[in-house]
Amino acid sequence: MKPKLLDTFCKAGGAGYGYSLAGFDVVGIDIQLQPHYPFPFILGDALDILSRMIAGETFLASDGKRYGLKDFSAIHASPPCQAYSSATKNPEKHPDLYKPTINILQKSGLPYVCENVIGAPYNHGIFLCGSMFNLSHDGEWLQRHRNFETSFMLFQPQCQHQQKRPITVTGKSFVKEVREYEHSRQAPFALAEKLMGINWMTHNELANAIPPAYTQWLGCEVITRLTQHAPDKWESAPSTGIFPPLSLSTSQSESTPPTCG
Repeated sequence: MKPKLLDTFCKAGGAGYGYSLAGFDVVGIDIQLQPHYPFPFILGDALDILSRMIAGETFLASDGKRYGLKDFSAIHASPPCQAYSSATKNPEKHPDLYKPTINILQKSGLPYVCENVIGAPYNHGIFLCGSMFNLSHDGEWLQRHRNFETSFMLFQPQCQHQQKRPITVTGKSFVKEVREYEHSRQAPFALAEKLMGINWMTHNELANAIPPAYTQWLGCEVITRLTQHAPDKWESAPSTGIFPPLSLSTSQSESTPPTCG
């Protein structure tokens, strides 16, 4: 049997798709309709629904089934990043949802991963980079650093940056050919899709997405821990076979080293 993961603040499903590749059945929640989300979907405020699930309520998803907290083995959260992003002109005008999200994730009692941009007030965890997963195409590469606060310890993988300036995928512009700007190196939409490993999103959805490679790796870590605690209950994480061996920092020697890669 596959474990289920609750994908909160799911948007168009970049994170959720990675978890599905790792071996999870995924159900998403978002406050806005997500017509391109590839899994069962619950419309509503993620923090409100999760709080009510903790209290025992169930919610109807797009697949016609009702889901409650007891149906899930882990939770992913990607609360809005505008309050912490260096690209936001007036961050104080945006809600600070990171700490409230962590508080609710902790109350759930389930293993969790909380993603956000560099600059978010995360307490502990790791950051991931496209260079760790060889996210490159036609001589261009993706950096896209993101923080991941987890309820379990991990070694910090090390970046493998190239000398060439990386591509930046944002909603500002998708140009006809690769162009250099003062603060970024922009790419055509088709190249950005290949670098991100995503081919089902609109321009704006892609600009706000997480590369599925990140959560595929993290999902393998979560499933490894689930199967260690209940080996007869869950299917083990599949061998991905697509990532180069990650170079790991030993700065968190108390962590369990990654096993999926």
